[in-house]
Amino acid sequence: MPVPNRPDRLFRHARSEAIFIASFWLACTVYCCAYCYMYGYITPSRPLTERDVKPIWGVPSWVFWGVFVPWLVCGIVNVVFSAWFVADDDLGEERAAPIADPGGTEADVA
Repeated sequence: MPVPNRPDRLFRHARSEAIFIASFWLACTVYCCAYCYMYGYITPSRPLTERDVKPIWGVPSWVFWGVFVPWLVCGIVNVVFSAWFVADDDLGEERAAPIADPGGTEADVA
């Protein structure tokens, strides 16, 4: 049987979903690290100011906007993506699992 040139639908869906997830993860990681570095990392050339510590719900504003909000957005995107965009492809015919017979050898279930 010749091998088809195009990947099957299951592979294409899995690849596109993995590309989206990896890209979204990378974007969120870059945003979180960059935001927290710019607004939360204090150096001698950039001293702590009142604007840096302005609390939102009891945490510094840079933690709220650099950690909490991205986590909330990621949670919402996760639910929406998994509920409406992940393809439910047919995985093919289920094969019978081999079972061990009393004699110690495995036999396939017909």
